[in-house]
Amino acid sequence: MKNERTMMVLIDNIDKVKRLTNIAMSLPFYVDAVSERWRVSASSLLGLLSLDVSKPIELRFDTENEDRVRLTFSEFEVKI
Repeated sequence: MKNERTMMVLIDNIDKVKRLTNIAMSLPFYVDAVSERWRVSASSLLGLLSLDVSKPIELRFDTENEDRVRLTFSEFEVKI
């Protein structure tokens, strides 16, 4: 993604992981999850579970979708 924005989220239990995945799948654009050097699609349950979800994860998305993403994932957001 060229013009990326980020937000930090915490999905430290399986219910939060499933909920975030379902939300990401419903969006008409891509949202990626990044932890350390790993980058996976936020709509991939298996991908998210391969990350260390005990720590905050960075969501990356296009600038044009920033307001919608921040509102949609606000329940998971953490301020660092």
